[in-house]
Amino acid sequence: MVRQIFESTVDLFPDPEPKTLTVRLHRLSSPIHQAGPEHLCTELNASETIFPGTELQLFFKSLGTTSLPRDQESLGWSGGG
Repeated sequence: MVRQIFESTVDLFPDPEPKTLTVRLHRLSSPIHQAGPEHLCTELNASETIFPGTELQLFFKSLGTTSLPRDQESLGWSGGG
């Protein structure tokens, strides 16, 4: 599970106004493994860590759905050109 977390896709959303950097972790290959990343995100968020070299506080979120936004899933978007 830990290897999957480190190898999984993430989305980064810097927001300078509230000074946050949101890190969205995509779901893992097995639904049974989802509790691990959710707990990890809760613990990391409690640490109120500032991203080095910035004033942005890291905020972690575990996505429990597929890696594509719903509208792109329904259109069969594959990310290719």
